Amino acid sequence: MSDAKLPIRILLSNDDGINAPGLVSLEKIARSLSDDVWVVAPETEESGASRKLTLTMPLRIREVGHQRFAVQGTPTDCVLLGVNHVLKGKPLNVWDLKRDIVYKNDEMYNLMCALDIEDNTENVRYEKVILATDADVDGLHIRNLMITYFFRFFEQLVHDGHVYVLETPLFRVRNKAETIYCYSEAERD
Repeated sequence: MSDAKLPIRILLSNDDGINAPGLVSLEKIARSLSDDVWVVAPETEESGASRKLTLTMPLRIREVGHQRFAVQGTPTDCVLLGVNHVLKGKPLNVWDLKRDIVYKNDEMYNLMCALDIEDNTENVRYEKVILATDADVDGLHIRNLMITYFFRFFEQLVHDGHVYVLETPLFRVRNKAETIYCYSEAERD
């Protein structure tokens, strides 16, 4: 067998908790197969609740490591959160797509409805649409995909000055006296 890893995304979950020995072993095996392994598991052992869904309290998700998340909820909650939120990925690139894609893609449709710009941009619900993404390469890519979405389907919104880009810092540097946000490696150093 080749040492090359597979170009697949793997989601792991269980009902024994995020630190269960079996999940740790399974994660090692999965990471030997792919670099894109995600673990979303209950915070604690939840074997008796494996087929239940949490309806009476808010779910809490906590990042406990690189692509590892602990959930205060049932195993079913973990799988649903993993598939619908953690693994959602980047927005669709709409540059050469027709407008009907807005109605087929949940995120784009929900954004259009939330802003109330389906028919026209004159009655936009919010004066400012602020795109705030991480300052890393993925964040810049997501920002560009969102700008493309607005330019492609709601160009007047951009021309009328409703779309803003928030420049987010790359680093937070702290000492006991103060916190400084830095926008470049040179500024950090």
